[in-house]
Amino acid sequence: MKNKSLIILFTAVMIALTGCENELDRSVDFDVKASTPAGVLAGSSFSVDAGTPVTFSFSGDPDFITFFSGEAGHEYSKKDLFEVPADEITSVLKFDNMPQYGTIPNSLKLFVSTDFTGITGKDKVADSIMIVNHQWKEISSSAGFSATSNTTNKSEINLNEYLGKKLTIAFKYDPQQNTATQPTWVLTDLLIENTLKSSGTISQIKASAMGFKVIDMVSKTPYKNDGGSGVWDLRNIDKSPSVMRIQSSPSNQPINEDWLISNPILINSRPADKGVGIKKMSVDMESYNYTFNTSGTYTVTFVARNSNIEHFSEIIKVFVITVN
Repeated sequence: MKNKSLIILFTAVMIALTGCENELDRSVDFDVKASTPAGVLAGSSFSVDAGTPVTFSFSGDPDFITFFSGEAGHEYSKKDLFEVPADEITSVLKFDNMPQYGTIPNSLKLFVSTDFTGITGKDKVADSIMIVNHQWKEISSSAGFSATSNTTNKSEINLNEYLGKKLTIAFKYDPQQNTATQPTWVLTDLLIENTLKSSGTISQIKASAMGFKVIDMVSKTPYKNDGGSGVWDLRNIDKSPSVMRIQSSPSNQPINEDWLISNPILINSRPADKGVGIKKMSVDMESYNYTFNTSGTYTVTFVARNSNIEHFSEIIKVFVITVN
């Protein structure tokens, strides 16, 4: 009797395990039909009026469904696109610059590089050697730095030649003489502005996202960045407007040499497009409603998945919708 009970228990366990394995191996079953209040929309390409809700009805029971509307930022074809092709955009570095408390010609210079790896922010000797020995490209003449105290100039520098490359931006504060006040310099609203040629759409990389670091070549606290005489102040880099400022030093004080250096930046980078997760494993969903309010043609994509540690299965359904 005891052996018979063990056999029954073993059989039950094996059936349960087999059922779990079958569940883990289950391939996704999924289909979508579209309709509006006026009725069912035949096929995978159709037109609707702006403001008309579209109902997408589901069959099958996938574990997960992700929805891409086809609108900007939500295109399935761009879900793995992290870089805008260089021939599709124009790129400009913009900032306002203003000296204060006197001017010394060439006291602020601007450099760029496409192969500088970035400073450590921890080892002054190593960072200093790397900066001094690096082959920077000076573009100060393109910056149009103001030559008049308390007068702001607007800088706009074309960056098209650097698209597709990792670009480092570096400001060097180097008054070169101290018989007069070593001036304050204020850099405001620094950003890289990219414009799509096809649509005129503008995106920006702001100073706060560029990873700017400072190094004072003649200070015992080379990475100090909170202001003071001859010290870069980055405390307002994330404000609106953003401000990066280096404070003046009186005449006859030691000559400053201070660098302000960004991280290497892929200036035509872009965030990959994202879908909206509309169904999880624990949720039952029979339909999803969406309304397009702007005229255009949209490629709507549903990605249905069954996914676990043992198995992955996916079905993609696509609709091309023209919104009038």
